[in-house]
Amino acid sequence: MKKYTSIVLACLINFISIPVGAVPDGYSYQGYLTDPAGSPINGTINITFSLYDDINAINANWSEIQSVEVSQGLFQVKLGLITPFPTDLFGVPLWLGMQLGSDAEMNPRVALGSAPYAYDADTLDGWDSSELDQSAHVSNTENPHNVTSAQIGALGIIELSIHSANPAAHHTQYTDDEAITAMGPRVNSNPLHHDKTTNLSWNNITDIPAGFSDGIDNTSVEGGDITGVAAGTGLFGGGTSGDVTLNVQVPLYLTGSPSGVGTIFGKNTSIVSNSSGIRAEGSNIGVYAQGNVLAGKFIGDVDISGNVGIGTSSTSNYKLHVKGGSNNYIGYFDNDYSDNSAGGSAHGLFARGDSRDTLVRGGYGATFFGYGGSTGGSAYGSRSYAIAEGSSNAIGVYSDATGGATTGNEYAFYGLGKGYFSDNVGIGASPDTNYKLHVKGGSNNYLGYFENINNASGSAHGLFASGDSRGTQTSNGYGATFFGYGGSTSGSAYGSRSYAYANGSSNAYGVYSVAGDPFSTTGKTYAFYGIGGGYFSGKVGIATDNPATQLHINSNADASFANGSGVLLIGSESGRNLIIDYDEIIARNNGAPSKLYLNSEGTHVVVPGLEIRGGADLSEPFNVSEEKSVLPGMVMAIDPENPGKLRIADNSYDRTVAGIVSGANGINPGVSMSQKGNDITEGSTPIALTGRLFALADASYSEIQPGDLLTTSDTLGHVMKVTDHSRAPGSIIGKAMTPLEEGKGYVLVLVSLQ
Repeated sequence: MKKYTSIVLACLINFISIPVGAVPDGYSYQGYLTDPAGSPINGTINITFSLYDDINAINANWSEIQSVEVSQGLFQVKLGLITPFPTDLFGVPLWLGMQLGSDAEMNPRVALGSAPYAYDADTLDGWDSSELDQSAHVSNTENPHNVTSAQIGALGIIELSIHSANPAAHHTQYTDDEAITAMGPRVNSNPLHHDKTTNLSWNNITDIPAGFSDGIDNTSVEGGDITGVAAGTGLFGGGTSGDVTLNVQVPLYLTGSPSGVGTIFGKNTSIVSNSSGIRAEGSNIGVYAQGNVLAGKFIGDVDISGNVGIGTSSTSNYKLHVKGGSNNYIGYFDNDYSDNSAGGSAHGLFARGDSRDTLVRGGYGATFFGYGGSTGGSAYGSRSYAIAEGSSNAIGVYSDATGGATTGNEYAFYGLGKGYFSDNVGIGASPDTNYKLHVKGGSNNYLGYFENINNASGSAHGLFASGDSRGTQTSNGYGATFFGYGGSTSGSAYGSRSYAYANGSSNAYGVYSVAGDPFSTTGKTYAFYGIGGGYFSGKVGIATDNPATQLHINSNADASFANGSGVLLIGSESGRNLIIDYDEIIARNNGAPSKLYLNSEGTHVVVPGLEIRGGADLSEPFNVSEEKSVLPGMVMAIDPENPGKLRIADNSYDRTVAGIVSGANGINPGVSMSQKGNDITEGSTPIALTGRLFALADASYSEIQPGDLLTTSDTLGHVMKVTDHSRAPGSIIGKAMTPLEEGKGYVLVLVSLQ
């Protein structure tokens, strides 16, 4: 809704004539409306008219709403036609209030004049209207009021009687002819009667024009009848009879040195909308003006219904077309604060493009084009300056796109092309002196979104960040710094989170980092440098983009005892470490001889010294008969019925004894030997051939003491003490290292087949 902040009353009230004692059926009201800029309003406006018995009253005594046509600010209404006036409305002083549309009622209210109260004048200075009735006087010609000659002065009673003797001349409005007929010829005895044919002496008239002193129209040069009009210099037309017209020859040159408004002055006091002081029409140019200082000057508003060209005559496409050819401004709009004495904001230019009624077209408030020089200079579509004083803010461009109701997008700025800012920029926050771009938000979505869709050739980069501190010599250069803060009770914090989606046969790299290229440095170059732990849910490749295992290092660097060699270093480079290359594992101690050296090219392991801490025997995996019945600690013998397999020993002094099942009573095999790919040598039961381990023993044959020779017994899988040495050779399994005085149990055995 428009705001109407100014109203000037041009004509207040024209009261409608009504009978005495009746309620008026309406009265006319006329006013003048402008917008806040002072321009007259045009259109139809709903106005609420209200009458109050006090200038500050809250409740109205009467009100009605009318749809009012306003033309050039002027409007006229007749109040009381929609809502009749109450019978007791005009007994007190009244004030008129007006409310335009949904605006607040205008202030102050207008006090009504006396006209609306005149309908109640049925008394005059205490006299009742019946006492003022003169109808009897009209029909009574005999002086009903007994007026004396002394009371009326000049006329005597005889003259009054003569006058009253003609009742037709009393209280009746006549036309001129009727009045002459009623009054009759003028006679001396009746001075009130006049005959229009009676001559009036020129001697009784003052200020007689020259040539008329004798009462006759003269034909001399001093006066007389007009017999013709001749056109002078600069005119054409004239004539000797009938209506005569004089026309101005063109071009018309008027010269002189008037100190005021100019050579031609036209004034029209009519308030009708199309009235004008000077009107000019031409088939090509209506007015052509030229001046040494100003070609034209207007004091007041200017209304031009057609297109206007300044510096050009080509105006068919634009309401205002301004064209120049200098290096200065062709348009200058200056709204100085000194001219804004009422306060508020000062606007230099207001432009609006409204295409809401077109449904589909765009509305542009202003369109600017700037073309730079062909060899130099810059092109600015729009260039804005904001100069603040005191504590005010200076904003070069202020744009708001949130004023309307739309389901479309609302962009404060929408640019096609590049953008450049020479100073700091803030989005969602005031610019920060520490950052060229400060973006701040408060939602659960992305604060910044960079999308580069390249449908041509080459790579598409979403974001490029560079931190260059080479000029400082000592400072760090960070391409980008990211901080991620997780929730206080759950969630995760990601300093940087990257996604890569491959299409077709392309590769997807979540993070691709290059350090050191293209500049050379004597310092370290790390593609990745992390402070804290690392986590990879998939395979990781080093020097390969197709890792075959969870960690795949692709290198043929040779490992040696010297520092700096190999592929994978575990430990300290300057101390104890394990170095691995593609075919070797070397345990080093700062270049000292290795205690472990594994080489895939040989068939053996080079170990200057081997220390095994996980077991105490040397075993081989064997295939056994009745495997489900075999227990750790049982003594085993060769199975003659199943070549290559072992069986549980079950007779005394058995010369096919082979060994003891390893792993009994918590002692594991120390070394296990086998050959992959061979069914005979690739068994599942570890048999101790030498070393120490626990064996099942039966002391019921004889008490066992440490150092006793042990052999097989008739008890299934149990050893016993050798008591018949003549049968012992070839059946001895080893020596007892712990005693067993009676019954069955475990005995620690030093395995040594004899």
